[in-house]
Amino acid sequence: RQQPMAQQAETVQHPARNLATLPTTSKASLASLMRRMGEPKAYRDTDRLRLQLQKLGDPRSIEEHLRATFDGPPRATVREFATKLGNLALHYWRPDFTPEHSKLLYGDFVRLLAALTADELQAACDEWVMDPLNRFYPTPGQLYELAKDRITDRARQKAGAEYLLTLMPDGTGENPGMKPFDPRAELAALAEKNIGFVDCGVSGG
Repeated sequence: RQQPMAQQAETVQHPARNLATLPTTSKASLASLMRRMGEPKAYRDTDRLRLQLQKLGDPRSIEEHLRATFDGPPRATVREFATKLGNLALHYWRPDFTPEHSKLLYGDFVRLLAALTADELQAACDEWVMDPLNRFYPTPGQLYELAKDRITDRARQKAGAEYLLTLMPDGTGENPGMKPFDPRAELAALAEKNIGFVDCGVSGG
């Protein structure tokens, strides 16, 4: 049985965001609206959408939630990858890798799954363990397949939030401060940032 990976990677603290109060029903309605507006061929009636946003509550609260969705949750850190994948490894037999091979193996997980948040990674690991047909440790592609719907939903809400932000009070219909969301570019940037995983001292045991 494999030992859990040594958790020597530096811990990264995610900054907390203090959001203005928004009723639970308004949050649910806003999330639904962001999903609809994030569809590639969404019908957008700007006057009607502005009215819908006004009915949801305080404009400042709505804008803060839209910006929080656009910014998105932080991606899983190297430490979180090490912890979650190491815990997953306890459930399955694997060959005894050398430390160098372990770093390369888990470096691939970080590089290929860089777009996942910690919650998405954990949910994929949980789904894999709970499937009685899964008898072996997963590949990055198998974990990504389990997380794909969550990633798609997050991207759809992000796109919807980007559009709805242009409809907020004092908006001009354009938002030069917002850059178009390019998931491929974001994935490449995250992979570049996390590639140092292979040198962080994390071992497969």
